[in-house]
Amino acid sequence: MITIRGAGFGLYGYLPAVIEYGVVLPRRYKEKLAQMPQARVLADQVRWVADDRTAQEQADTMIIAVPPEHQPRVARAALVLPNIERLILEKPLATVPAAALELLDELEHSGKEFRIGYLFRFTDWGQRLLQGKFEEKVTIEWHFMAHHFKHQLNNWRRDEAAGGGALRFYGIHLLALLAEMGYSKVIASETNEESSRWEAKLTSSHQPDCYLLVDTRATENKFVVTADGTTLANQPGVFSPTDPTFDSRVPVLVKLYASFAEERPGWYRSVILLWQGCRPAERSDMYAS
Repeated sequence: MITIRGAGFGLYGYLPAVIEYGVVLPRRYKEKLAQMPQARVLADQVRWVADDRTAQEQADTMIIAVPPEHQPRVARAALVLPNIERLILEKPLATVPAAALELLDELEHSGKEFRIGYLFRFTDWGQRLLQGKFEEKVTIEWHFMAHHFKHQLNNWRRDEAAGGGALRFYGIHLLALLAEMGYSKVIASETNEESSRWEAKLTSSHQPDCYLLVDTRATENKFVVTADGTTLANQPGVFSPTDPTFDSRVPVLVKLYASFAEERPGWYRSVILLWQGCRPAERSDMYAS
């Protein structure tokens, strides 16, 4: 049985992805779910209980989908529950790399299985990158209008100090994929003043340099990946929806949960170290050879 902490993405993203395994939720989420046109159809399949404590007592798996500033506290509370055997946590693990590394240490030493919601490895284009051996440069450009900019919301997702922004909330997905590919050093990294745009250059001992651009306040949606001069992806967004009933990320969240059957990824620490290495750089350094 699975329980979820977080009434946003936890409900419209994770709930459809794991509902077939059995989900128990506190009744306080029922009203939130009813307001979600896509996910509310699942309400009758949820086991509703009085409160968070009861839900946690009836589960062996917990999905934590709360803001980064709250995630360490919620995760540590879950680590002391003997019945919770598995955890899925969102990214970034915390608001700053040092705190994320500290939480990762505790997760690794807990004896519990855990996964972090790095989703790009489960996409078709992500698999092509992971399976490739390239000779020339790799470029990834991600242009979109983030929900908080589109609707003029002043929430944590646009606040770099709270774990938001183009790098910490969005770009870290790319860092996770590149860490798995073996990229280990940040040559250059810069964000603009409002943290809506991030550019970086990374290097690897066995892959060509990779150039990244994430623009979360773009006027058009465009996602382009090229390697060795070949286009691996050229589409409106990162994810290609296969079921219009639910959020486009649901299919890859299904794969994330299924990954508990595999060996725990060994590159989680490398992601945070790459994030730690992303420091502002002069624009002239960005494309230096």
